[in-house]
Amino acid sequence: MDDERLGQYRSRRLRVGLQGAGIDVGQLWREYFLLGGVAGPVEVDAHLHQCLPLPPVERDRLVQAARRLLDRLVLPPRASEA
Repeated sequence: MDDERLGQYRSRRLRVGLQGAGIDVGQLWREYFLLGGVAGPVEVDAHLHQCLPLPPVERDRLVQAARRLLDRLVLPPRASEA
């Protein structure tokens, strides 16, 4: 599978997973931006709908951001960590 097709597959899977968890693009983008992501919210949304390819490093940052958000849903921060 070439890089473009792999990126489309992963972005579709990411979008479906986020929707299932109730995480919107704005939440994902904020977390992604905090991790050093350079794409804007419109680009991230377009990527999640397979309309705009992102470089592998940016795709990895999106996945990392999604994992952090999902972790918070499962294990909310304790008062001492907030």
